[in-house]
Amino acid sequence: MKRVLILGGGGRIGGAIARDLADRCRAIGLACHITLTQRSPIYAQTGDLDANPNQSHTITLDLDDQAALTTAIAAADLVIHAAGPFAYRDDRVLQRCIASKTHYLDVSDHRAFTEAMLNLHNAARSAGIVAIVNTGVFPGLSNSLVKACVERVEQQTQPGIELDSIALNYAVSGSGGAGVTVMRTTFLALQHAFAAKLHGEWRTVAPYSDRESIAFPLPFGTIGTYWFDVPETLTLARHFNARSVTTKFGSTPDFYNYLTAAVARFCPAALLQIQPRSSFYHG
Repeated sequence: MKRVLILGGGGRIGGAIARDLADRCRAIGLACHITLTQRSPIYAQTGDLDANPNQSHTITLDLDDQAALTTAIAAADLVIHAAGPFAYRDDRVLQRCIASKTHYLDVSDHRAFTEAMLNLHNAARSAGIVAIVNTGVFPGLSNSLVKACVERVEQQTQPGIELDSIALNYAVSGSGGAGVTVMRTTFLALQHAFAAKLHGEWRTVAPYSDRESIAFPLPFGTIGTYWFDVPETLTLARHFNARSVTTKFGSTPDFYNYLTAAVARFCPAALLQIQPRSSFYHG
């Protein structure tokens, strides 16, 4: 029986992970017990997972309760960290996974959090655990796509050729169907300038600036994109040693771009930094 602990399992993303994991375990005949955590018991969103108590159950857990967190992690074979926004998170979960030799995976999307996790690389290796960060849509999928593209270019070019640039452009329709937590994380990322590697040098970039028109496949078409701080801005530049890495984001219709820019420039940072206690946020 494999034991999986999903932190933030009562939220939208954590609940989706739990349902998908349960379906895949059933499909391959793997016995798997899934424990989902949430800040408040009234906000469970796990659907039919609770129909089979031998397969899963939900517990109330606050990540600030260090004793309870340590106990929950020690009882698992794998911890999946989906309790965002990760702008508020530190490395305590992975630290405890390393101490108990429990494998770890997260769906983080925040640059500072990513750096903190990568700093534990040697400790995780010494403990003999697998620890994978940034496995969400982005940067998870975008990292994988860039890796595949870089490998293809390397196969078609002469040895010693330097990688010049990597450009990531994201487009969504409206809010992209994002929940409140994801939207708050997006706006929080627009509060501060950040470092990006351009032409071989690290430079400070203003968020949601330097509009660029990008031709996306239909039905999107041409969309204005803007600088956006994501972990790939750092990790791709380090891993592939590219001279330039640009990461830009845009919405359609264009009205959403102007709305996002207005929030980034005029919304008080203190308002966005209030940690919510709603059904969309489970620590």
